[in-house]
Amino acid sequence: MKRIKEVHINNFKFFPETEPIKIDGKNILLYGENGSGKSSFYWALYTLLESSQKSDATQIQKYFNKLNPQSLVNIHATTDADGVDNSFIKIVMNDDSDFEVSHQNTAINANNDAKESLLASDFLNYRLLQRSHSVKHSEEVDLFSMFEDAVLGYVQFTDTNWHNELGVTIQLRNAGSIYKIVESGPDKTYPKKNGELGFPQKAAHNAAYTEFNNLVERFERDLGTLIQNINQRVNPIIQDKLKFNITFHLELIKISAHKLSEANYTKPNFAIRLRIDDFNGTGPVTKPQSFLNEARLSAVALAIRLAIMERRIQDAPVKILVLDDLMISLDMSNRDKIVKLILDEYAWFNDETEAIEANRDKGHQTFILTHDRSLFTFIKNDISNLPANKKDTWKLIEMYADDIDDSDPNSFEKPKVFYEQNDLAIAVKHYKQHDYPAAANYIRKYSEEIFCKWLPEYCWKDKESSEKSNNKMPFQNILENSINVFWPRFGAVPPLYLELKKYLRILLNPLSHADVGVERYKGEIKRVIQVVEAIEKLHKENSIEVIVAGGENIQIRQTNAAGDLFKGIYELSDSLYKLTDQAGAIKYSIFTGRIIGWEKVDVAAVVSNGTLNNKQKKTMQENHTDFMTVNTLTGSANWLDDLYKMDGTKLI
Repeated sequence: MKRIKEVHINNFKFFPETEPIKIDGKNILLYGENGSGKSSFYWALYTLLESSQKSDATQIQKYFNKLNPQSLVNIHATTDADGVDNSFIKIVMNDDSDFEVSHQNTAINANNDAKESLLASDFLNYRLLQRSHSVKHSEEVDLFSMFEDAVLGYVQFTDTNWHNELGVTIQLRNAGSIYKIVESGPDKTYPKKNGELGFPQKAAHNAAYTEFNNLVERFERDLGTLIQNINQRVNPIIQDKLKFNITFHLELIKISAHKLSEANYTKPNFAIRLRIDDFNGTGPVTKPQSFLNEARLSAVALAIRLAIMERRIQDAPVKILVLDDLMISLDMSNRDKIVKLILDEYAWFNDETEAIEANRDKGHQTFILTHDRSLFTFIKNDISNLPANKKDTWKLIEMYADDIDDSDPNSFEKPKVFYEQNDLAIAVKHYKQHDYPAAANYIRKYSEEIFCKWLPEYCWKDKESSEKSNNKMPFQNILENSINVFWPRFGAVPPLYLELKKYLRILLNPLSHADVGVERYKGEIKRVIQVVEAIEKLHKENSIEVIVAGGENIQIRQTNAAGDLFKGIYELSDSLYKLTDQAGAIKYSIFTGRIIGWEKVDVAAVVSNGTLNNKQKKTMQENHTDFMTVNTLTGSANWLDDLYKMDGTKLI
């Protein structure tokens, strides 16, 4: 089974142009505060796979055209005159294959892997569960409309041959596709006695008439079989797994048969009734929506959906289960039952006890989304208590709505994604909760982390510290070294570092600004978060490489007009670093050394040593100039081209 490793959501719903969300082939527990894009993530996955069953490309394109009433394009996206931009959704799997959909790319509706993946996957939220029991007391619970909208399109029935309006034989298997014909009737293309066109009749068009009636009968029979299969599974789920003392079944009722005449067609009417056979030993319950509480009704609905999911394709390329605030209306004890069931039996894990490797992937790659912080913590603790082979399959993600930058008129809210619960995520959480001193503390801790990960050790390592577990300099010293020592070696200091220095007093003493007013304090914390994120981005966009370490020896080499080779040997006082930005542009650091040896190799290979006149430390560029002058040599256009390692290979 393939698993999703990245989700790209670009200019879709709450997401503007954003970096891909890293899934890494794991199950995901995602906390998202209200308005953070959590539900947009849910609908992105749903829209992507759902597009695979759209027969008409325009039914896909409408979601990605800002001028269409059904557009799902981000409201801040800039489009062309036709309402189209670069809005797209893409998932990349762990074998680097992908599914993608956009206005320009609708080929997913011809992708059989995507079609099978849709049929194997399920998307559940609390609204879907509520639909199973949101009826008046005077009514009976009828689940047929729920089956019509959320079930039939995702299950397979017996293969059925059907002749379309062009007379071409097509094979139907999808229950939803079959029901669309049952619902609309046969094509009204058959000649009547008066010359007009009507529906097929037994005497005049027996083959077409019989074919349609057989299709209706087969649909009813297969729907009944589906209900029977569900009934076999629901009670073990609700009783043994969810631990509710409820016995129930679904009953398919044919309210009226279809009627077909030359001029008219009336579709058959079905109902799927929920029958509670027993509750806590008290016998049948006639009005479950009035007698059972929310938790029990939700448990019944979930048992039905899980039983249906078990009836879906099980060997699809991708199988995902996406749960969006599924347990929002349940108390903690009932949440616990559902969480344990999902973690233990439905979420993906690799069962190495299986003899055949192809059979080791179990369950669905699961995404649990919630805006409830306490539930997020609750599930996280349950995950930590799983066996190692299951615990390691989970990854935690947090999403927040990024604040609008008041200094930027084009700024707008967008999702801010954190992986695991790093210090910046905690800082943002405290900021949202108006605990600004705590936010400042965690920003400082996160700043130390990103500086120490990226800067060379001499900028942050405290050589005097004897405690190996805490050998970092104070953050003030780290920032000073980056501003006064590291960046000057490459030229100018990035303004972001200087701006962060302005807020140093907040990071070192989070209470230092409590007296300037809450709004100013809040604004400063908000700006520090933005600056730290920008510095982290700068670090990601620039890589540092040590070309040669301080303390090692290198050579300056050049040949004169007569062909004599001159070598100067230098001991480096500090390292030479290469800084490469994301565009591939390279800068080399200023570095120093002192001459410790000199020799000349003439054209006859005779070696002679010169006098060392000056052994003081200088920058290597100054040393290069001195060496060329003293020996009457002409250096290369780029002086770095004259530097060599001691083995005679070029340094750069």
